[in-house]
Amino acid sequence: MGKFRRGYENISVELIDFVGNDLAKKAVKFGNLAEFYSGMTDEYSENNPIAIKMVDDIIQGRTFPKYVFEGHNVTFQINNISRINLAQLTREKGFFCSASSGTRPLTQCFVTPLSIYNDKELMKDLTDIEDRVERLYEKMANKNISFLDSRYFGFHAQEISLCYTTNAFNFMRSCNSRTENDFADEINYTYRLMLYELKKAIKNTVTDKLSLKLWNWLLSFADKKGPYTRDNSYNNDFKRFKDPEGWTPKETAHNDWRTSSWKLELEKMYYEKPELLFDGEKEMIENWLKLEKEGKELPSTYSEKTGLHDTIKSMYYYKGK
Repeated sequence: MGKFRRGYENISVELIDFVGNDLAKKAVKFGNLAEFYSGMTDEYSENNPIAIKMVDDIIQGRTFPKYVFEGHNVTFQINNISRINLAQLTREKGFFCSASSGTRPLTQCFVTPLSIYNDKELMKDLTDIEDRVERLYEKMANKNISFLDSRYFGFHAQEISLCYTTNAFNFMRSCNSRTENDFADEINYTYRLMLYELKKAIKNTVTDKLSLKLWNWLLSFADKKGPYTRDNSYNNDFKRFKDPEGWTPKETAHNDWRTSSWKLELEKMYYEKPELLFDGEKEMIENWLKLEKEGKELPSTYSEKTGLHDTIKSMYYYKGK
């Protein structure tokens, strides 16, 4: 029988390559012929006046940031995400090398959102169905159906691992978007893990003060720091930031954040991995806990008329049609 993971607990990330302590040296060497400078005639040093000026000019927007943004990569190994998450990840800019299910049997281990994992009735049904799918997969294997064909009928929650490399600014920009609570969940968690591993490596290995300055500047692009108004998945209901003054969502939220697995994952991070939280999220979660303790309803713009509860009725397979 397959293993159902409790939420995202089995996902892990390893930073396997970044320029680290050499960022400023490489950026200065790349930009030293720009018209704003007389050129570096001396060996690079974090105390060299031209190097200091160039780094400050990059951060202040007075010279080209291209090398710092796009001239070097960060590379991660990402373990045990779902295939749904993989599909989202590969929409981002970068290069990906994922484990193949066309050369080995399926793992039959599944990322299971906490909202489902915590529901005993759903888990009983899911376990029964998965066992039947697993037996079917065994039957396909025993009939010598190819790896390539038999994998079509595995669950999208199936765990898969991969390596991912992208330039530094693409990573920060993706992180900025994908760690938004109001539309992203498993990929949100994955980017938080990657960002944390990168921050940890910078803290532990970067001693060059100009490189550290550039890395901290790059990291500032990784967090959106503003209310979410892009679509109606949850509107801005998680309320890390207040709604913009005068803003009203065009539709009611399509999903109820209060019953989402992402709310449960954020609360789990609050207690177990607070290092993954962004500024303001600790206070956001504490406000939820306070309202719930007082027996007050958490605010939401959700309506069942725009949620799955209602829209499922339009599908050809819906039992009530």
